[in-house]
Amino acid sequence: MLHLDAVPSASPSVTNRDPTVDEPLTNHEAMPVEEGRKFASNVWIHNFDFRTPADAAVCAGDAPVLLLGAAGAHAAAAYPEHVECLAVPGEGEQVDLGHALQMLAGRDVHELFIECGATLAGALVAANLVDELVIYMAPRLLGNGARGLVELPGLEHLAQTPMLEIVDVRKLGVDWRMIARPVMPAQAHPKACSPV
Repeated sequence: MLHLDAVPSASPSVTNRDPTVDEPLTNHEAMPVEEGRKFASNVWIHNFDFRTPADAAVCAGDAPVLLLGAAGAHAAAAYPEHVECLAVPGEGEQVDLGHALQMLAGRDVHELFIECGATLAGALVAANLVDELVIYMAPRLLGNGARGLVELPGLEHLAQTPMLEIVDVRKLGVDWRMIARPVMPAQAHPKACSPV
């Protein structure tokens, strides 16, 4: 699942272009990728109107693509037959992420890998909808102007922050991959909220 807050400037595609090349960043996935084929649908979520251009790379080919948008959202273009727009109930113009995941489960999507930015990642973590994080880290210092991994507004104390249970850490070339399970504050400190 990919999240778009604005019209995409790039045209990403999640198909592997060369199946003969071993890609260490993706070889942890359960099924191998065949050239030009996907084993599941691509799901794109939009907070407002469906903004994926009909000629975006993700819409190319014949692999199923599901665009999720807020109820009442309008399609930006006439999409090919394999691209389906699905309105998800929510509050105002926001998609209810829990409802979106329930709708996907109703379509037999029982495992979902979500690639997204800090806004969607934070919303999913805050709603306790994430079972596992797969975090790739490059050995770079980006400084204080860089965007964080997750956007979690309203946190005032360290005790309010989700903890990470580290499951695996691996070196991949010069980069690192960490697999971690978020543990929400009430789960991590069940006695911290009870009166003494």
